[in-house]
Amino acid sequence: MISFFTHHKSGSSALVSFLGQLSDGSGQPLFLSHLGSTRPPTGDGICCLSNAQYDVVKGHVPGFALHLVRNPLNIVQSAYYSHRHTHGLDGWPQLAAHREMLKSVDKPRGMLMTATFCNSEEFYPETAGPLYAIRNWNYDDPAIKTLRIEDGFDKFTDFLRAALGEASGSLKWPDQANFTFEKLSVGRRAGEIDDGSHYRSGDVDAWKAELPAEVVRYVVSECREVLERFYPESLKWAQDHF
Repeated sequence: MISFFTHHKSGSSALVSFLGQLSDGSGQPLFLSHLGSTRPPTGDGICCLSNAQYDVVKGHVPGFALHLVRNPLNIVQSAYYSHRHTHGLDGWPQLAAHREMLKSVDKPRGMLMTATFCNSEEFYPETAGPLYAIRNWNYDDPAIKTLRIEDGFDKFTDFLRAALGEASGSLKWPDQANFTFEKLSVGRRAGEIDDGSHYRSGDVDAWKAELPAEVVRYVVSECREVLERFYPESLKWAQDHF
C-alpha cells in the first residue's frame, strides 16, 4: 500500500484526479476517503486520505506514506473564495452554514471567519479543519514523509515519483502535462484569476496581496511551527510586513 495524506485546499482535487489515473493505468485499486476519521486500509493498492488527521493514521501506515502540505496562509486565502462561491455543499452542513455567514460580512471579516473555520475541530463530519490538522501533525514520524505541495505544482509525476523512489515500483505514471494549472483551469496561466473557478489563481504568493493583517497574524500565531519548518520565507515576509 502506498498512502497519500493531504488536506482541504492543499491541491487535493488535483491529487485525487492524478491518483485516479495512476490507479487505472497501473491496475492498482484506489482507496479514497474525505473523512478525517478514516485509516489507510491494509493490502495492496493506493490510498488517498484528503482530510488526514495524524492522531487517526499514526501507527496504521501499512506501507510507504507521503504527507502533502500547503502554506497555511494560502490555504486560508484559497478557502475563502472556494467556501464563499464554488465548493459543493452536499454532505457538508458546516460549510452550508459557514457560506451564509460569509455572504453577510465584508471580505476582511470573512477571511478571518474562514481562518477560524479552517482551524476548527468541527469542520466537516468526523473531520477537523486543515489548519487544525497540519498544526497537530507529528512531522518527526519516520513512517510518513512530508512534502510541500507547492514544490510539485505543474510536475506531479516527476515530483511524486522522485519522492516515492523505489516504492514507486512498476507504477504507470500519468502524463504530467494533464495536471498543470493551465490544463486544470482550462486555459488560464498561474496568476490569472477567476473567482468562479475551483482553480482560482495558481499563484503561491497570492496570500500576500489578499489577506488582511489581522488574518495573517492569526495564522502565524496558530501555525508558527509549520511555517518555521516548511515556509520560513513566508513567515519572515509576514513578520516584516505585519
